[in-house]
Amino acid sequence: MEPIRLEKTNNKELKNESIRDEEIQKIRKALDEGSKEMKGIALGLCQWKDGYLWHQGKIWVPKNEGIRVDLI
Repeated sequence: MEPIRLEKTNNKELKNESIRDEEIQKIRKALDEGSKEMKGIALGLCQWKDGYLWHQGKIWVPKNEGIRVDLI
């Protein structure tokens, strides 16, 4: 699998959906609080940077079928 390059339209939509995604926001809150672990997620491998949740150097894509299809 190779990394993709986000176009401006995908970038904005992805950021907006990341802000609305409950799972991503729970992880972000846990990171902000300094938690080390969360059920099912290794927080040590996550970071919030540039408006995205990153996991092992890759952007965590929200569970939104439209965005996922666009990225594919």
